[in-house]
Amino acid sequence: ETAQLRYFDAKNLLLLDRKTHQSTDDGKSWKFVKTVNWDAQFSFPEALYGWAIARANGEVALVKTVNGGSTWKIIEPVIAR
Repeated sequence: ETAQLRYFDAKNLLLLDRKTHQSTDDGKSWKFVKTVNWDAQFSFPEALYGWAIARANGEVALVKTVNGGSTWKIIEPVIAR
């Protein structure tokens, strides 16, 4: 999977991959946010709220975050097992 970069405004960015990083100064510095154990396609309409189609070990699930990727919650039911 390729990392995805999301701009939310002139200063706030997220670098999304298995290791998520956040910048609040237009990319001059980056803060580690979270490591996940799945590959995903991400959608972040706002800096804090996002969804992802997560894939791991043959399973596929829709997950969501309300805190910029610091935590993720599986939306039940799991899509495929």
